[in-house]
Amino acid sequence: MSTYNWLGIASKLLMLFIIFAVAYLVDYMVKTEIIQKQYSKMQGQGKQFLTKNMKRAKGKAFNYDYMDAFINKYGVNFMIKGITPVGYVALKLVASLFVMLITMHENIVLGLVFGPTCYFILDFIFIESNKSDNKMMLEDIKNVYDTLRIQIKAGVYITSVLTDCYLVVKNKRLKKAFLELTSDIAAKNDLEDSLDRFTYKFDNQYIDNLATVIKQSMTTGQAGKMFDDIKGQINDIENAMVEAEKQKINTQIIIVQALMYVAILVSTVYLLK
Repeated sequence: MSTYNWLGIASKLLMLFIIFAVAYLVDYMVKTEIIQKQYSKMQGQGKQFLTKNMKRAKGKAFNYDYMDAFINKYGVNFMIKGITPVGYVALKLVASLFVMLITMHENIVLGLVFGPTCYFILDFIFIESNKSDNKMMLEDIKNVYDTLRIQIKAGVYITSVLTDCYLVVKNKRLKKAFLELTSDIAAKNDLEDSLDRFTYKFDNQYIDNLATVIKQSMTTGQAGKMFDDIKGQINDIENAMVEAEKQKINTQIIIVQALMYVAILVSTVYLLK
């Protein structure tokens, strides 16, 4: 083996040794109590600084209140436990920086285009995920309307009915929100304020309507009829969704059949040559 090859192997081994040494040193420093306290202090100060500046930001892309509403309404904090507006912005920045560095390795222009674009891709992903959640929650929302309509007509108090609603719900995100709603009502005894916090966790018109009907039921006493009317609207929309799904499946079948015919045609032409 030539001297050049030996030098190459030695340099790689040295690099690995340096990486392991740095990793060990960092691990040791993190476990040291004094450094841990200093790190936690710096982390807290940095978070306060970013939060303060995000609250002053005018554009939606970095505004704290806008991001707080976004991660609540689109289920980001349900999928990523404990995430804050600062954490979400940091995640988006890291993702966009990573994509920019990877694409710039191939083409600088592509990197400069895809990097900033990637900052907004996570928003799009969570918006689409929320649309899917809304479709999956539709059956649960119908069951909640049924439970509320029947029990309110029977004279059961609304807070007791909401506990039953938690039991009939299957969707994990909606179930968690109902559990927090009933706990919030029990702790603060303020139904209207608790319902506002409940609807803040969703971007769903039927959940908004549900909260509105519950609030009105406390004053008008005519919630039963209103639940009937809204349930009818949901049935209509669900029927339309089923019809749209049928059309989607039919379109997919047509595309597959067309591709099969094309494949058969191409194969026939090839064999006849």
